[in-house]
Amino acid sequence: IDDDEIPNMKWKKVETNKKKALHQIQKIENFQNIGAPIMHFRASLKGPCLGEPFANFIMSLDERKKWDAQIAKVEELYSIKDLESVNNAMGFGKYGDCTRFGVGYCQTKSKFGISPREQLTLCGVQDFPDGSHIIWGTELLERHNNLLPMGMRYPRAKSHIFCTTMTPTGDSTFDVEYVLHMEPGGNLPLWLTTPVLTDAVKHLFRHAESYFSAGEGSEIQHYLLEKEEHNTKIAKTTPSMSGNPPIETVPTTDVPSIRKFSSRSVFGELLQRSLKRPIVRLQKKLGGLIENFLLKQLRVFTN
Repeated sequence: IDDDEIPNMKWKKVETNKKKALHQIQKIENFQNIGAPIMHFRASLKGPCLGEPFANFIMSLDERKKWDAQIAKVEELYSIKDLESVNNAMGFGKYGDCTRFGVGYCQTKSKFGISPREQLTLCGVQDFPDGSHIIWGTELLERHNNLLPMGMRYPRAKSHIFCTTMTPTGDSTFDVEYVLHMEPGGNLPLWLTTPVLTDAVKHLFRHAESYFSAGEGSEIQHYLLEKEEHNTKIAKTTPSMSGNPPIETVPTTDVPSIRKFSSRSVFGELLQRSLKRPIVRLQKKLGGLIENFLLKQLRVFTN
């Protein structure tokens, strides 16, 4: 997000410490006049810039439990496998390459005096040629409640904007910008829920810092070895058009960069345009492009 001030709104510094990996936390109070602040976290981490593991910190229950003391359930309810159609709806490369897309559900448990909450979100992961990633999500509307899993219902927490942008800054370093605009739901005061939310994100970044900077024998090293083996198998089993062995391709400098699409531009554009709209939803820009496609696909699961 650009540091430039937004008309009639001002980022308030919550914490700043350049010695920490998570070195800046900012917020805008009562964003879009719905009470909840929009939070912005900036971090610089050591290790490879990999979007899939970071996405799993949020979308996988086993990974989420490692840092989120409140989490009870995380389910990927409706995963769209036809990513070619998803990318076509997004304009083929306009927002990177969508490598994961679908509807997810999460439920928290009672903790810190806060009763359980649930969320139903449209989520995706966008990969870019320069090794950057955007992990995004937005709460689905009430008219999509038929997609909720069966069982007891809880107050809905609503993530109007969730956007994590990862950008390489070196061979083994990368920056992360994590933006969240969430209504906690229920009647709890924001002075109680905002510190709890902030503390949860701090735990996420502590976990991420430990995961990505770990050495030999670690989870990240195991992930990289598995990825290398997978890519090797694909290269051996996929013949080239000429019949010759596959040729390894090296990214060139003229491919589009995440810096054209990162939170400085994609989210910044959303933020600026949203000031003229009653509700801010990342779905307006990404999810909204493919909502009709998504709902058609979901009929396969719900009929």
